[in-house]
Amino acid sequence: MTETVSVSISGIAFSFISYENIKCDSNQEGFLLGEFISKETNHVTDAEHTVVNKQNIIKIKSVIPCPHQFYFYNAAGQLDISKLNRILGNQKEKVVGWYLFKHKQIAPPKLTLREKIIHKQIAKSLQLPLPLFTTCLLTLKTSNTNATYSFSQTFLRYHMSNYDSLPLHVENLTLPNYSYKLPEPMPNVLTKVIKSIKTSNPESHIFIQKIQEGLQCHMNYLLEESIDKEEQLFKLEEEIKHLRRKLMLSCRYGDKLENLNDDSFVGGDCSFEDTNQICEEVTENNKKRRGRQRKNVSPIQSTYNMRSTATINDEGVLHERDVSYSSATKRKNAEKKQ
Repeated sequence: MTETVSVSISGIAFSFISYENIKCDSNQEGFLLGEFISKETNHVTDAEHTVVNKQNIIKIKSVIPCPHQFYFYNAAGQLDISKLNRILGNQKEKVVGWYLFKHKQIAPPKLTLREKIIHKQIAKSLQLPLPLFTTCLLTLKTSNTNATYSFSQTFLRYHMSNYDSLPLHVENLTLPNYSYKLPEPMPNVLTKVIKSIKTSNPESHIFIQKIQEGLQCHMNYLLEESIDKEEQLFKLEEEIKHLRRKLMLSCRYGDKLENLNDDSFVGGDCSFEDTNQICEEVTENNKKRRGRQRKNVSPIQSTYNMRSTATINDEGVLHERDVSYSSATKRKNAEKKQ
């Protein structure tokens, strides 16, 4: 089993400590308020051995500054319980440590013998675990021109007769690891349903059942509302289609569509077949506007004698007959001479 101890402080609390210390020219003291957080995690190794890791976190949330140094103890280190109760009041249970601010501090910072005695007495009087009770030593350094302030802090705890330093982590709300500080809000619907349940200390299962019934009623209401919205959306889509169709026809066919009633398109009375019929009528009217059909005009007769193809063919046949007749006559004459 391994055990670790660390300190976690919010950026708001740390800035408040720095402000309280820098506004005074003398040393300052005060108490740290917060809570002790313990976490245990179990890890199983490959050899099936369980390793327990315990993490103790000293979480600091606020501070209570003292009016001046040596306010609740004397020079010998003895506590004044009445003053201690007066300054803490009802915040005793939230004390997790105390802090000391010194303008002049040696390096590395250490606790004096009197401060060690006071540390143990505070933990004993408030009944706090000594290994977790911490002391914060704060120092301040400035540049030569006092333009830059450098703060340093050291957290110490008493463990095994020694004062060990603890690791510090300053939480920033912008880091994703600390988003739990700004929890996600509950839905407004769930909040309304819970507030609408009027019962006095109901049992858990009855309360859950009523929450379920309230959410179911809300779901039914949302379904009805979504149906109405979808119907409205469908009507708007149909209206857009008719308007686009009318615009297309008006751009193509001119003034023919001006005689139609606009309500027929918007209300959905004009169907697609009607628009086709209109297009056909417009097309026929456009053909009529182009003019009458041309009459059959006879071709222009030429002043020159033109022979047709039939005449030419007849002349060719006669010529062939003459040629064949002359050749036969010549052959007969040649035979007679012989």
